[in-house]
Amino acid sequence: MRNLLQNVSRFQTRRVNNGTKMPFSTYKSKGTTKKRPMVHLSSALDEKYNAKHIGAPHPIIPHEVTERLLVPDHIPSPSYAKSGKAPPMKEDIVTINNNNDDDIEAMQRLRNAGQLAADMLQLASSMARQGAGLTTDEIDKFIHHKIIEAGAYPSTLNYNRFPKSLCISINEVACHGIPDLRTLEVGDLVSLDIAVYLDGVHGDNCNTVLVEGTADLQDDESFPIPSDYEDRSARACALIETTNKAMLEAINICHAGTPLCEIGNTVQRIAQSNGYRPMKIVTGHGVGVDFHTPPEIKHFRNKDKAKLKAGMVLTVEPCLVEGHGAHITFADGWTISTVDGGLSCQMEHTIYINETGPPEILTIPHERNKTEMRKQ
Repeated sequence: MRNLLQNVSRFQTRRVNNGTKMPFSTYKSKGTTKKRPMVHLSSALDEKYNAKHIGAPHPIIPHEVTERLLVPDHIPSPSYAKSGKAPPMKEDIVTINNNNDDDIEAMQRLRNAGQLAADMLQLASSMARQGAGLTTDEIDKFIHHKIIEAGAYPSTLNYNRFPKSLCISINEVACHGIPDLRTLEVGDLVSLDIAVYLDGVHGDNCNTVLVEGTADLQDDESFPIPSDYEDRSARACALIETTNKAMLEAINICHAGTPLCEIGNTVQRIAQSNGYRPMKIVTGHGVGVDFHTPPEIKHFRNKDKAKLKAGMVLTVEPCLVEGHGAHITFADGWTISTVDGGLSCQMEHTIYINETGPPEILTIPHERNKTEMRKQ
């Protein structure tokens, strides 16, 4: 962790009573310089901070980020594509009720966008799973061009000036990792968050995979298999399985009339029963014509009594971590990491709340790809 903090240049640190360094940033108030903590606890407010270094083998250090890729002018793009400024989040919750031609057409566009996002996610997941030696920048470039070929815009690109076409978060990095020139290593745990803007609407999903130490790499000195690969693999796979279970069980209770708090309560119950914690900063959201809309979906125990309504389109995207669950934000303003080096895993689907029964998952890939989806 010390190495990570030394490479986040704007952070200052101090030690807490267990020896862990707490990162701080400085700010000015009424002419004086003050400090504020960059650590945010994802546990109960009354719980004491007692994080310990869990053992990320190679703390993630930012590498060089290449120039932002271009999108051809003929590709329809969201309002922020050129300005880099996302529109203010609207207060109203948008619902689509399938009771007129416009709603039926809008739902089909949402299904198409979700399906394309899922196809791109499956492709990126396959690349990462067998990707020892690839840089995350290479994955970003490949997926960027595939999205463009499909006539869509990569939703993250220039969203509040995010510089890349998808988020790739490795090991202790929980979310919003920026693809760069770091090479994937055998045993890395890789979360890939991909959203596309197609026909005026967004589809958004995320998957996490392990970079495998396959048999063909056994004698390849260019891609060494770590001596503790089996242990790291077991840890990663257990976290992936639990996070996927938490996401799917949370989705299953998303019926019209269900209080929003039940989503977070479900995730927290599954996380805690398996020794993990949800990272509070990672929340779901409404999605559609705009990339992020109400409601906010908390993936931890909470008391939000607002109820799901038929016609809502939203994301369920829990992020579970080993250890305490406190986080830091890198100097790039985007990358969020566990503070204690614990592994992190995120899963996400976009769903539609039906009038009766369970929701429809919109981020399901094309029929020919379904057998590979979420393969671990």
